[in-house]
Amino acid sequence: MGRRNRPGVRGATLAEALVVVTIVGIVGGMATAIYFASLRLYLHSTASYMAQQEADRVFRTLSRTLWPAMQVVAAREDDLTLVLPQTQGGSLVLPLSPGRVVRFFRGNAQGIWDPQGAYLWMDDGSRKALTSSLEALRFDYFPSPVQVRRITVTLTVAVRQGARTERFTASWSVAPRNL
Repeated sequence: MGRRNRPGVRGATLAEALVVVTIVGIVGGMATAIYFASLRLYLHSTASYMAQQEADRVFRTLSRTLWPAMQVVAAREDDLTLVLPQTQGGSLVLPLSPGRVVRFFRGNAQGIWDPQGAYLWMDDGSRKALTSSLEALRFDYFPSPVQVRRITVTLTVAVRQGARTERFTASWSVAPRNL
């Protein structure tokens, strides 16, 4: 059949309309796929960043506390108790003398030791949670738990972002200066 041109009437044939709808569908599908891939990448990056920040914050607190330690009182895989030197106004009192006792341990939400707990607690007389997203914790003592010269801390934090859980494992070592 031939095409009829009627004066004053404009339009498209069915075939032309189907081609346009198909092209719009393909372009729209590609745009949607790119958008959702970008969104997934963003959520993954955000969760990864949050997990790294959480681990970094915990390591900074551990570093500030472990470095001046004078004595390791109890050394277990998921529990560390040490004695810090006495301070006055934020400065060390010389000669060094024992000050406060600090304990780091894995526990539950109530601050009770639990080897499967998701919290890392610091107890220096006032208990505070360092993280609530702990998945794994390990203290290693070198050369041995009895004669500590260096402490290595390995921890895994799991941060949930939307439906995605991002895990970050880091290891850090410190040689307490007063042991």
